[in-house]
Amino acid sequence: MTNIVNELESPALPLLIKTVNNRMDHGFNREAWTLNPDATSPTHQEMFKFMGRFLGFNLRTGSAMDWHFTPMFWKQLVGDPVTLKDFDGFDQYALTAFKDLEKYANKNKSDKFN
Repeated sequence: MTNIVNELESPALPLLIKTVNNRMDHGFNREAWTLNPDATSPTHQEMFKFMGRFLGFNLRTGSAMDWHFTPMFWKQLVGDPVTLKDFDGFDQYALTAFKDLEKYANKNKSDKFN
């Protein structure tokens, strides 16, 4: 079963991609994988169903599989609210940009953008 997880978390399959933090060698969770937004074909959907069933099997049976999903993925899976801080776990540059936008949006009046 470990081999299945390793195969799912590899570039050989199009379902998961390394996080931006991994690709940019910056931030936390550089070993983590996230869902590939380009995996949208019917074949991909069937592969995601398999992955979901396999993950569910692992959770229900208590199988200790070494999944490397982002903390944000796990939070969404269990229904916890996602916050802006959760972006730090897979794209630290995006978090910095969001914080800058938030900071400057509070300083500038909306009439400057009309």
